[in-house]
Parts: sequence; C-alpha cells; structure tokens
Amino acid sequence: MRLWCLIACAAAAIAAGAPHAAAGAAQPSYAATASTASTAAAGVAQPSYAATASTASTASTAAAGVAQPSYAATASTASTAAAGVAQPSYAATASTAAASAARVSVAAAGAQPTRFDLPAGELRLSRSRVVAGSAARITFTVRLDRTVRSGRLALTLPRRWTQRSGVSGIAFARLPRRGRGSSGRTKVTRSGRVVSFAFTRGRDRDSGSYEVRDNGLPAGTYRLPYSWREGGRTTARGTARVVVATRPRGR
Repeated sequence: MRLWCLIACAAAAIAAGAPHAAAGAAQPSYAATASTASTAAAGVAQPSYAATASTASTASTAAAGVAQPSYAATASTASTAAAGVAQPSYAATASTAAASAARVSVAAAGAQPTRFDLPAGELRLSRSRVVAGSAARITFTVRLDRTVRSGRLALTLPRRWTQRSGVSGIAFARLPRRGRGSSGRTKVTRSGRVVSFAFTRGRDRDSGSYEVRDNGLPAGTYRLPYSWREGGRTTARGTARVVVATRPRGR
C-alpha cells in the first residue's frame, strides 16, 4: 500500500511537472527557438539576407563600380579608341587618302596627253611637263599618215610664253620664227602666238616640227588650242596642255 502511494505521488509529480516542462522547458525552448529563429532571421538570416542584399548591392555596386565603369571604360576606351586611335587613324587615312589624292592629281596634272589624233595624222608633244627654270625644250610635231593635197594645223601658244619678265626683261621662252619640215612639201612658221604647220601635196609620213625652249616660264598649266584645216574647212579642234612645275626646294 505504501509502495502504491509512492508510485501515485510520483505519477502525480510527473503529471504536474510535464506541463511545467512544456511551459518552462518546451515553451522556453520553443520561444528560444522562435527567438533564435527570429534572432537568426533578424540577426543572422536577415543580416545574412541583408548581407546577401548587401552582396547584391555590392554586386550592383560592382556592376556600377566595376562592371559599369569597366563597360564605361570599355565604352570610353572604345570611344577613346574611336576618337584617339581609330578616328585619328581614320583621319590620318583620310589625310593620307587626301594627300594621296593630291599626289595623284599632281601626277595627273604632270602627265598630260602628248599625242592628239588628227584627220590626216597626229600632233605630238615631246613632253607635257617641265620644271620651271630648267631650260627644257618642248618639241611640237605634226606627222601625216596619208596624202594631203592642202592641209594646215594652227597651234596657238599661251600669251605668257610670248612675254618677258618684268624684272630681268628676258623672254620667258625662246620662240623661233620658223620650224623644220621633213621636205619642201612642209613649212613650219610662227606669226605672233600662232605656229602654222602647212602641208602642200603632202605624203604619208611627211612631218613638221617646232621647238620651244624654256627661259624661265612661270609655273602653271598652259593651254594650247589647235585646229586642223583641210579642203577649205576646219575638220578638227582640240587643246594640248603643258605643265610647268615649280622646282623642288633644295634643288
């Protein structure tokens, strides 16, 4: 009986301690767990989340401070490359293309045609480009490629070539009154600015020539109009050009 009482008391004590355990141990443990969870959520998880957010912010900052600047730098570099490398390079290329184009233009100007077809033959220049002050000689030649009963080529010299220097009084060019003919059927004469190549009963390969010598012609491109007259009418016209180039410095 006494043992039974002890057992009953123990059971009562256990029954009374269970709610206390539930309230004082389990609940506090639960509260602690909840608090810990809350704390964890607030102090660890949230901060961790905040840290994550911070990390995201850092990532964003990284995106803004590293990636974006890098992108900006890249863009800037690209822009700089475009402005400081590519563009100048392009400008240099454009400049080079422009300089190249200028050289081609000069080359083109210095490479004027030297042959001109005529209805009965050809007008030929010994050269179409000379250097100023070089005492160069330019020979104009008319050659027939068929018989011509009566034909004449009139070549008009530039007015400047017939003038004299205002400083020295020396003629800019030596212009003889007569030229040379391959036979008595050809006569070459000059009257003022006009050089005449006259053919009477001319034959194939008959020719006449006239030589101009530079005495100090001013630099420039000179036009020499010409016309071919045969059978009482003008059958061809054209213009030859001669370039007098400035002497390169140091030469």
